[in-house]
Amino acid sequence: MIALATASSGIAAGLLSGGRTAHGRFKIPLDLSTHVVCSISKQSALAELCRVAKLIVWDEAPMMDARAIEALDKMLRDIIDTNMLFGGKIVLLGGDFRQILPIVEKGKKDDVLAFGKTYLISNATVKPTRPDFQNAFGKIQWTITGKTRRELIDEDNSEKLKCKYNFIPFHKLEAFMDANIDIDIIGIILDIKSKRFIRTRKGKECFVQDLVLINERFQTVFLTMWDSFVDKECIYIHSRITKRPIIIGKHVRVSSYHGLSINSKANSCFTFDGPFDEYYSLNTWASENEEKLSEIVTAQLYATLSPSKASVPHDDKITSIKDIQGLLPVQSFFWIKGTATVTRNREPFWYMACQNCNRQSNGDYGETYFCLFCKSPQARAIPRARASMKLQDQTGTLHASIIGSPVEIFLACSANQLMECVDNLDKVRMSIDTDQVFYLKAAPKNTETSTYTYEIILMMENNVNHMEPVYTHTTMEEIQHHDIDKIASTVYENPMEKEILGDSSNNTSIVQVKRELTNASGKQSTKKRANEPNLSTDTADKAYEYDETPLHSDCVSF
Repeated sequence: MIALATASSGIAAGLLSGGRTAHGRFKIPLDLSTHVVCSISKQSALAELCRVAKLIVWDEAPMMDARAIEALDKMLRDIIDTNMLFGGKIVLLGGDFRQILPIVEKGKKDDVLAFGKTYLISNATVKPTRPDFQNAFGKIQWTITGKTRRELIDEDNSEKLKCKYNFIPFHKLEAFMDANIDIDIIGIILDIKSKRFIRTRKGKECFVQDLVLINERFQTVFLTMWDSFVDKECIYIHSRITKRPIIIGKHVRVSSYHGLSINSKANSCFTFDGPFDEYYSLNTWASENEEKLSEIVTAQLYATLSPSKASVPHDDKITSIKDIQGLLPVQSFFWIKGTATVTRNREPFWYMACQNCNRQSNGDYGETYFCLFCKSPQARAIPRARASMKLQDQTGTLHASIIGSPVEIFLACSANQLMECVDNLDKVRMSIDTDQVFYLKAAPKNTETSTYTYEIILMMENNVNHMEPVYTHTTMEEIQHHDIDKIASTVYENPMEKEILGDSSNNTSIVQVKRELTNASGKQSTKKRANEPNLSTDTADKAYEYDETPLHSDCVSF
């Protein structure tokens, strides 16, 4: 008796004596999207072998497309000249259907379970999570398999089950910054930025899009949406942005970008309504303050309304400079308290960068070009501030780099102004004698040595009763009493801007003030300085040192 042993995959076929794949044995085409026919002639030796065979064994049959099995049926009927199933041959189909999950072609997780819906779920598996996945998914995982039964509940005729959230207020987000802890947030979507193509330090390429969230205390924070959330949630948000939608996020992370920002993760969930008090309260507040919110969006006062006005960590979380070396490489982020002085060197306090990804650009100021890093065909070259600083406390000193808006905050001067006054830096603040609180990131300089480079991410004033960011001059009373114009004149309190503003009264609209500042600082020559030095690779790569985190354009209002 002749028996033909086949299998759906090469690995399974190798376990059978004389086994071959079904595609190879029966000449089944790989493309099953069109009319499927086995390429076997009636006069061939293979056709004769199929006619004399008494048994055909097909292992792992559930893995195969049904059209391939149907093609075998048609081929056997044709070469044997009969209408009997499989030409009257005995065909043994083997495999474990429990190993094959139900597949929705090009489907997403929403095709299986929709967030916010109510289901009756039975026969699912609960087991401990692997240790290397516990940070992302918790210690216990609940797995839905092919055996799991899912039944959607008609919510109109049943009591709706409420999702449980533990919302973190904006002023408490700093406690979770770079802590690898998932949190829940709720906020009003104030504005949505254009989506950007980025490349992370690990080489991952994807689209990201920034949302600006605001709460009832007029504090704002950036929420960066990644990958599939850009194609779905962000499109929905863009269509409803004028209606001030409220977003509810679950399983999101807090990072130190923009001083502080929130990022979506692969397992994050977002919805735009909710049957609980926080949602109704925010919805009512947004309607009552629509005029103020519109002015904030028009003036783009995102930086001045930062949630970083909250208190910084307690003294027990402050690390002395002497102790930092002993905590590396286990710990990468540190709060330190001390004085700061700018280190003068031959490099200017700015470099030309891509407006989208902040990487060094060889383009002239304002020039549009194709960026090799973020792949933007319409990237624009703009100045970006940078400096080297010496930090000092009672235990020692430390040298760190500082790039972007923190430099402008410390020097009390914009990157455009720094580019204009290369030879006249008398009015630029070079040091702060009082103790400040700094948030640092340490990164290995290279893999061969144990030396580290440090970057200042955030800088805050050290007051006796309260700690506030150096760049925050806006008070809650001004916001609540609608003194938006007053905010414009207090965003930066430095001599250069006072000269620009002159004796402008508080009745001047913030849009006019911003236009005056922009025009005054934008009178640069469109040609790049001939003596502009090349930015060192270490400094140029600072903005890309964070794994899986997008690069934001700094939000400094002028």
